Amino acid sequence: MSSKEEWTKLKKRLNRKKVFAGFDGYIDLLYSVVQKETGGEKQIYRHSREFAQSLLETSGKSSEYEILLKSRRVGGNAPLMSIGMAAMGVSVCCAGAFEEQTVRKIKGVPGSVAKNLKLYSAGNPAVTIALEFEDCKYMLADCKALQDITYKKLEEKIGKKELGKKILEADLIAAVNWAALPGLKGILEKYIFSKEAVENYVEGLSSKWLFLDLSDIRKKEADELQAYFCTIAQAARHTGFRTCLSLNENELRVLADKLGIAETSEEQMLQEIRAFIKIEEVILHAMEKSVYCSDGTIEEVPKKICRHPVITTGAGDNFNAGVCVGKLLEFPPRVQIEMGNSAAEYYVTYGHSGNLEDILNWKRR
Repeated sequence: MSSKEEWTKLKKRLNRKKVFAGFDGYIDLLYSVVQKETGGEKQIYRHSREFAQSLLETSGKSSEYEILLKSRRVGGNAPLMSIGMAAMGVSVCCAGAFEEQTVRKIKGVPGSVAKNLKLYSAGNPAVTIALEFEDCKYMLADCKALQDITYKKLEEKIGKKELGKKILEADLIAAVNWAALPGLKGILEKYIFSKEAVENYVEGLSSKWLFLDLSDIRKKEADELQAYFCTIAQAARHTGFRTCLSLNENELRVLADKLGIAETSEEQMLQEIRAFIKIEEVILHAMEKSVYCSDGTIEEVPKKICRHPVITTGAGDNFNAGVCVGKLLEFPPRVQIEMGNSAAEYYVTYGHSGNLEDILNWKRR
């Protein structure tokens, strides 16, 4: 089968799949930080270590850093992940916090992607100032607006019947950015785990995925995390939902520490976390590799490093988008991770999400 024939066949399969994602939303302001100016030309910090060293040197003193705006755009884990999946051809509904004009038209998103994506807003977006470097980014986030995202607010703004219908007909539900969404647990309990919700599912529960992402949990208490995962585990047993948790390198180590798991190899920590929180799959996306962990299975896939990325904010969301598309296509775990790597690598290289053909071609490189 030719590459074009394979792409067409997979696209047809994806066209029958539906995803519901939520429930955050940001205005992302992406900046570079000026390091020095020579002959009227501004030179930016390319690596975070250099910027961090400068901060240490001025600790206890007042200092100013000039920043250069690279982009103003819609942001948030759920929106960026949704754009990534929609770009690959999945029909995606995303509920969160958006500006009114964003719901009508997402700036910078081609029509071919927008036609696969439906946004529902339950309030005003949060704001992120992201300082981007070639090796990472530092995000300064004002998340206060997300405290208002509750199931009652979703019902008020979107409608109980419409919201329930879109969630219940989805093949995969992505519940992301738990750390910034105090109301997320209540939303899941109301619309996914309740007896009323389970009785109304249009397809078998065992074929549905609940995809989870925590974001930065350093400020969270261990008891909160354990209560959240206890709810997820109980619901999975009750409903038959399949569950997957995605972590970056920082989140892996912080989560392990909060759960009282010793810092060993990444693979060992993933296995212990998975067993502790009773999640079917746990996935790590680090700078140089990604790792898949389930009961008795470990798959490690190296990443191609982009030395001069166009953008870094959203790389993890596009990784998650690639993994979820791999799940919808029922690819083996290793191929799911390869899809995630390829989606993230393409995104940081070109500054936008790739379509399915782009991602498959990148994976073959």
